[in-house]
Amino acid sequence: MTEKIYTYVYYGLRIHSEISLQPLPEIAFIQGPDIHIKFGKITRIEEGLEDTVYKPNTIINQRIFYWYVDDIAEFLIVGKEKVIINQADESKLEDIRVFLLDTIMGVLFIKHEKIILHASCVATDTGAYVFCSNASEGKSTLAANLARKGFSFVEDNRCLLTWNNDLNSFSVINQDPIASLWSNNLAFENFKGVDKIGPVRKNIEKIDYNLSSLVPTEVKSVKKIFIIDMNKSDKGFVHKKIFGIDKFDLLLSYVNFNYLIKDLGKDEQYFKKVMSLARAIPVELISRSEMTPISEFVTYISNEIV
Repeated sequence: MTEKIYTYVYYGLRIHSEISLQPLPEIAFIQGPDIHIKFGKITRIEEGLEDTVYKPNTIINQRIFYWYVDDIAEFLIVGKEKVIINQADESKLEDIRVFLLDTIMGVLFIKHEKIILHASCVATDTGAYVFCSNASEGKSTLAANLARKGFSFVEDNRCLLTWNNDLNSFSVINQDPIASLWSNNLAFENFKGVDKIGPVRKNIEKIDYNLSSLVPTEVKSVKKIFIIDMNKSDKGFVHKKIFGIDKFDLLLSYVNFNYLIKDLGKDEQYFKKVMSLARAIPVELISRSEMTPISEFVTYISNEIV
């Protein structure tokens, strides 16, 4: 019996998968996928391979990425096109899906040399604005609240930036219509055009929202990248423009799964890509006090964009 094959385009990559990636929207069958995801047994990776990093649950080199998640699954990426999943006996598909769409796809993005920033993004009629920050520092909350003020919500957590010859600039368009917010963040509750899906997975205090009918469908030129961080001072904001090597270093630090670039043998490629990004797009750092109310921060950023 032939297994059903689900087909998707995710961050520009065409995928054939034996596991449903819902709530991602499925597309019509496509020939010649970039990535093929299937279930199967994984042969033990031999020890002592050259140029290979061995960690307790991970083995990495330029050809393979092996990852064991206790009680969930083994994952093996071969080259940049094949993913094998060995499901644990008691694990659930929804749990596998979370790790697949996060870490495994993150590794594949690096292998395919995608410029994906750990960032949210909103847009106006004239262009897009990207907000990079570390986890739990408010990039999704900021974007959601800006959407409340009339800005177009483009991305929640990962932004794919590509060069667009027609716009003569780096550009962005929504790649993942699913936004995940902490359960105490009500920015998308009762928001017209937003469909509340439910918890990301059991025991995780995050809620998924489907923004398919809300996100813009046209490509937007990236006008500016904001680096957002938090400090413990009593000052409202420290705002400055970033130049030179500091600009390059900051952008590289927000590339999704940047810590795997060297182990996957992509140092040279990402140096060139991030350098091009740094030359093309203004970058500004905004440090805000932990005591600054989110409403005040949203107003500040809104004024900066408008």
